[in-house]
Amino acid sequence: ALDASNQVLDILQFQPVPRFLVNTHRTLDIESGYYIQNVPISDQKCLNSAVVCVFYCGSVDDTRDAVTLRVMKYLVHNACFAQLRTSEQLGYRVGAGLDYNNSGKEMLMVVLEGESNPVYTTQRINEFIRQYRQKLQELTVEEFESSVRSLISLKQEKLKSIDDEFSRLWTHIKSDKYKFDSLNKDVEHLKLLSKDDLLAFWDKYVNEDTAIGYTRLDLQMWSAKIWQPTAEEFEMYPSTVLALYGCLHSDGHTGLSIADVQSFVSSADASSSIEPLLAELSELYLTKQAPLVSSEATEILDTIDAEVEAPGIVFESSSKIATALQMAISSVNETPKFSTLSKTNFANIDMKQSPEGIWLINDYT
Repeated sequence: ALDASNQVLDILQFQPVPRFLVNTHRTLDIESGYYIQNVPISDQKCLNSAVVCVFYCGSVDDTRDAVTLRVMKYLVHNACFAQLRTSEQLGYRVGAGLDYNNSGKEMLMVVLEGESNPVYTTQRINEFIRQYRQKLQELTVEEFESSVRSLISLKQEKLKSIDDEFSRLWTHIKSDKYKFDSLNKDVEHLKLLSKDDLLAFWDKYVNEDTAIGYTRLDLQMWSAKIWQPTAEEFEMYPSTVLALYGCLHSDGHTGLSIADVQSFVSSADASSSIEPLLAELSELYLTKQAPLVSSEATEILDTIDAEVEAPGIVFESSSKIATALQMAISSVNETPKFSTLSKTNFANIDMKQSPEGIWLINDYT
């Protein structure tokens, strides 16, 4: 094989590529903090939006963290699909994935594509992440060991073709790490892994309440068919309020402004159950709609007493609106979690920061 390749080099007389023509891999490293980038989908007919939540999880050079992340991805993917796809039916493509950037930082990604507005989708992913630690604690030894064995079996699976072997070797070359012996080392670390290691990893990188260097970047891709908040609205209103307004707007309830929704959420009784709150929101909506209804239509509506006297019929307790309302009211008294993570004031370059302390990255800023 070497003789054949040398013959090709001798015949074609290749010359080294000048350094100025060599592509340089560049990576923009972000400091600790929570960042969101909004991207409008160019296809005007596309109904789906998408969210990619990226959690930075250490270095690829840390073998222990790297193999822990792979077990975590396996577990999170299954749980994420069961909760967000099967139970809540938020999208068609739901799951977890892994990636790393050119500076060697590992990333855990949660991906969801569907017709829900991305702010609401992000809030549901956040809720899943907050609840998942408890699921990790409740994970039985048998379930944990089964997941580890599955990953070990996958890594030790014999290659089926030369193409598979080439792909594996080229991955190590492309990464600039040249860890051709990483497979055996990964298996050795996997055999030593415990459930406590998973919990420690989660708290170190993914748990927003405990991760000292919490670093997260969300990519929100917006369909042209739905309402998208402006940078100014992102800065002014909490994400939960924007999520609730987006759900109202998607269901055709456009009679309320974001300010109306914010005012309602701020004054709502957090100790009340969801049904009375939905009734109050429905009444507010109908009140705002009343001036828009003609006198002739009003006479018709007056004959339908049941519908007028039961404003709760507008919003069902099983709807996304109900879920968004519950999230918005529950977060009213929460203190900003992310404002102290970033040491840099990105407002100097015209970036906007939400009330929660999340920095918004826009292509136009």
